Amino acid sequence: MKNNICEYGSMEHYIEESIKAPFLANLLQTVDWLYGEGENAPIEELRKRYNDYRVIGEPARARYRFYTTAGDFIAVYEKTIAKILAKAETITTLTDDQKKLINDKIAVGKEYFDQ
Repeated sequence: MKNNICEYGSMEHYIEESIKAPFLANLLQTVDWLYGEGENAPIEELRKRYNDYRVIGEPARARYRFYTTAGDFIAVYEKTIAKILAKAETITTLTDDQKKLINDKIAVGKEYFDQ
């Protein structure tokens, strides 16, 4: 995590600048503590430090994963929507209300991805 958040790291753009420096300082301090006093620390202290780290680290990792893989998912989504629309045109038992419902749901998805 440390190398990924530092300058030129793969996740440096996915953590706010205002919290990056304090987070890295805390992370380095925790690593030093872990190899020193933390080696024999109670499990509660280890869990506390781990949870403190995760509060900031996990959202940054989640943003990185989302934005680096979103393009693949959007392409699959668009292909799926095209198939759904083509299939909906061939189904003669769909009412106009049902077709409108399908189009409305597709519009919600499109709006989400366009943000």
